[in-house]
Amino acid sequence: MRIALNARFLIEGKMEGIGYSCWEIYRRMIELNPQHTFILLFDRPYSTVFTTFKNVIPVVISPPARHPFLWFIWFEWAVPKALKKWQADVFFSHDGFTSLKTTIPVFLTVHDLAFLAFPKQVPFLVYHFYRIFTPLYLKKANHIFTVSNFVKEDIQTKYGIHPSKISVIYNGSRNMMTNDLEPINHKIPASSTYFFYYGAIHPRKNIENAIKAYNLFRAQNEGKILFLFAGRMAWSTKEVEKAWNESPYSEDIHFLGYLSDASISYYLKHALALVYISLHEGFGMPIIEAFAAETPVITSNNGALAEISGEGALLVNPLDINDIARGMNEIYENTSLRRSLSEAGKNELARFNWDNSAQICSDIITQLAKD
Repeated sequence: MRIALNARFLIEGKMEGIGYSCWEIYRRMIELNPQHTFILLFDRPYSTVFTTFKNVIPVVISPPARHPFLWFIWFEWAVPKALKKWQADVFFSHDGFTSLKTTIPVFLTVHDLAFLAFPKQVPFLVYHFYRIFTPLYLKKANHIFTVSNFVKEDIQTKYGIHPSKISVIYNGSRNMMTNDLEPINHKIPASSTYFFYYGAIHPRKNIENAIKAYNLFRAQNEGKILFLFAGRMAWSTKEVEKAWNESPYSEDIHFLGYLSDASISYYLKHALALVYISLHEGFGMPIIEAFAAETPVITSNNGALAEISGEGALLVNPLDINDIARGMNEIYENTSLRRSLSEAGKNELARFNWDNSAQICSDIITQLAKD
């Protein structure tokens, strides 16, 4: 069998949540199925890191798909042409998009429906692309994978998809090597006490409320506790920058930009807690990576974040800065709470396994393709 994979999010040194998830699932599927050929469809020059397997054929097809108009061209013109040229039997797209024009079986992963929950937080053209094409993609797919039960239920409720057509495949944790000798930002002493967030910076991540809650926390505590944010400035970041500039503790708030896995691992391991209070997530990979680092977690008390964290996190209302500040205070003041959350987080990790998720994907794709 020749299985085509949408690999446009596999960009070495620039991957975020969906990109990491794509790679962890794809590479395991490739390893599980040496008898099959995998055609990786890139939209730009690729790193050989992703093509070292004997049963992989890398293919670059234009145009680079990073804009709604280009998404349409890539998926509805370039992808079907490539699938036909390389004689693919199935097409698996783990980033939420697929091709409507191809005639071969297609398999799709949907990570969230955040655009429906927060339409004003999504760029205009992106929102309308999602609004128009998401239901078409869901209808087209022979089978749909999601990364949480929360997303599965959301798809069923919003689009009337039968539950038998949807399988939940939890993400796992990245294998980030912890290096205690990893240099940290020169502005931040190695002995610093800090809260930590990592991920893209945009409105849905609720960074503005995190900063406002931090202001309340600092006003109640004399110690110099920092707040570190790692991740690229994505879109609509003016309110975040305004909250930062207006904070009386702005000198203790640091935006570190996009960091290597080793640097993230370092900051995560040494943090008081990960503060991940997003307004809407399909999964929330930083939570389980904090569990693996034995770092306490403060996260949102609803949706997928509550599902994924289980008993391993301190839950707060992401819309209530007083409640977020309360959580920060409890973590800071209560050593035994930090220890118990670290232990509880480790216990939750057994639910999240890339190998199991890749096996589910592989079994369903190969079986339905035969049918």
